[in-house]
Amino acid sequence: MKSSLIILALFAVSAFTQSCGNPMAEFVNITTLDTPSSDLSNIPYCKNLQTEGSTCCSADTVNDLKDKVVAFKNWLTAIAVERDIVSVTTFNSSVNNITKAVADFQTVVKEYGDILPLKYKLKMATLGNTIGKSLDEVKSNLTSVKNTFISFQKARAKCFKTLLLIQASAYCLACDPEWDNRGVNSDGTINMGQNVCSRIQEGCYEFVDLQQQQNQLFFIQIFSQTLGQIKDTLEDFMTEIQDAKDSASNFNLNSLTDATKLKDMAENFDFSELDNLPSLGDIIGMKIKMNVGSKIYQKIAQRPNGCSSKGNCKWLCAHLLKRGALQVSNLAAGGDASDTSDSESDNDSKRLLADYEDRFLESTNQWDPSEDEANIEVTVLADPANVDDQVGDSASMITALVSGIMAILAVIFI
Repeated sequence: MKSSLIILALFAVSAFTQSCGNPMAEFVNITTLDTPSSDLSNIPYCKNLQTEGSTCCSADTVNDLKDKVVAFKNWLTAIAVERDIVSVTTFNSSVNNITKAVADFQTVVKEYGDILPLKYKLKMATLGNTIGKSLDEVKSNLTSVKNTFISFQKARAKCFKTLLLIQASAYCLACDPEWDNRGVNSDGTINMGQNVCSRIQEGCYEFVDLQQQQNQLFFIQIFSQTLGQIKDTLEDFMTEIQDAKDSASNFNLNSLTDATKLKDMAENFDFSELDNLPSLGDIIGMKIKMNVGSKIYQKIAQRPNGCSSKGNCKWLCAHLLKRGALQVSNLAAGGDASDTSDSESDNDSKRLLADYEDRFLESTNQWDPSEDEANIEVTVLADPANVDDQVGDSASMITALVSGIMAILAVIFI
C-alpha cells in the first residue's frame, strides 16, 4: 500500500515538472533555454509565463517576440498589397480587353457579315449569342466583385489580426515550461482548445467566403483572353479581306465578281479556332485549382470542403495553424491553396481534420490562451495598397455591350 502511494506521489510530481524541451518551439523558430529560469523581471510579454513563474526563453528572446509578430504582419501586408494590385489591375484590364474584343467583333459583322457564306453567318450568330449571354454573366460577377471588394479587405484584415494574435500566443507557448500540460504533444502538434478554434472561425470565415467572389476576377480574365482569341481570328480574316481589296483596282463589294472572290476567300478561311472556345459559363464551371503565377500572392484558393458557415468551418483550425505556425499559403489565398490534385488534396484535408478532431475530442489537455495572453498589440490595415477606389464601374459599360451585341446580330442576315 505504501509503495503504491509513493508511486502516485511521484507521478503527480512528474506530471507538473517544468522542462524546456518543447518540441513545437522549432516550428515557430524559437530558441529555448536548457532549463527554466525564474527571472521574469525584464519580460513585459507572455502572461502565461508570469502565471507559471518561470520561462524557457531568455529575456531577449521574449522581448523579440513583438518584433517577430510585426515582421510577420509586414510580410502578410506585403502579400495583401501585391494581391490587391493584381486584383484591381486584372479587373480593369479585363473590362478593357472585353470592350475592345467586342468592338472588333462588331466591326467584322458590320463590315463583312454580308459577304460571309451562310454557314459562317450562322457561326457568327451563334458566337454573338454566346458572347452576349456570357457578358451578362460577366456583368453579374464583376458587379459582385466590385461591391464586395471593400468588405473583403476588411474581412481579410480581421482574419490576419486574429491569427497574428494567436501566433503571438503560440510564441509564448513555445517559451512555457509547462508546455506538456498546455496541449503540446511530443511531435510538436497542439491540442487546440474549442475557444481557439471558435476564434479562428469567427475571425476568418467571412474572409474565406468573400475570397471566392474575388476569385471570379481570374476566371473573368480567362474569359477576356478567350475573347482575345476570337478577336485575333477575326482580325486575321479582316486582314485577308483588306489585302484582297488593296490589291484589286476599283474593288467594289457590289460587284458580283468581287463579292464572289470574297465569299470564296471566306469559304476557304480557317475558322476552326472558333469551334472550341469556352464560354464564361464553361470556365467558371471548371473545378480546377489553378495558379496565375508562382508567387504566393498569385495563388487561387478553393472554398474548403465542408466549410459552410462561420460555426461550421473546422478546416480553418486544421489548416491555417499547424504546430503553432501560421500557414501563409492558405492564409494569403483565403482558402485551400493546395497545388495537389483534387483527390490528393481531399484526402490530405480529411486526414488533417480527423487528426484535429481526434486530438480535440480525446484530450483534456488543451491549449486555450486568452486573446491578450501575449500582451502584444496588433494593427492590420484593410487597404494597405490604397486601391479600394480604383475598381472601375463595369456594369453600365457591359450592359451597353450586351445591347450592342444583340442588336448587331441582325446585321448578319440583312
